[in-house]
Amino acid sequence: MTTTKDIAKSIKMMLSDIKSEIIIADLIERGYPLEKVLVRYEGLFKRNFAKDVTDVYLDVMNDVLVFHISRDSLYDILPQNMFHESKQLGNIELEERKKRFEAIRQEEENARRFFLPFDNELFYQKVECETAYRSFLVDPGSFFQKLFLFDNIGKSKYSRVLVTYASIKIVLLETWI
Repeated sequence: MTTTKDIAKSIKMMLSDIKSEIIIADLIERGYPLEKVLVRYEGLFKRNFAKDVTDVYLDVMNDVLVFHISRDSLYDILPQNMFHESKQLGNIELEERKKRFEAIRQEEENARRFFLPFDNELFYQKVECETAYRSFLVDPGSFFQKLFLFDNIGKSKYSRVLVTYASIKIVLLETWI
C-alpha cells in the first residue's frame, strides 16, 4: 500500500495540468478519506504559468494531505477594505511603510485562515459533483433511459440507438472540454 507521502510525491511529479477536483475524486475512489484532504487557495496570480495544483504535502501534525491550488479564495473575491485599513502610503517613511506592508501581510494570512473552512466546504461540493459525474460516465445509458422515460416494456431498437447516440455525444463533448 502506498503511503500518503508517496501519494503527495506522485501528484507533485505530474507533468500535465489536471484539475484538483479530478485528482482528489480519484483519490477518494481509491479509498482515501476526504476528511484527510485540505485545500489552500493561493489566488490566480500564478495561474498563467503554474498548474492548478502548485504544491502537495503531508501535514504530519494533523495527518492531512494539503493541496495548494492556484485559484481565488473567498478572501480574493471580497473587497480588500473589508480586511485592511485603507491608508495612503504615498508620503510616509520607509520603515513605517515596511511595518504597514508586514501588517497587511499578517491581516491577509489571518483572513485566509478564517475563510479556509468555507473554501474547503465549497471545494468538497465540487469534488462530490466530480464523483457524481464520474459515476454517470461509467454507465451513461442508464441515465438516458431514465431521462427519456424508457421502461423495460418500451425498449426497442430505436430507444437503444437514441440512448447510445446521446451517450456518445456526451462522452465526446467531455473529451473536447
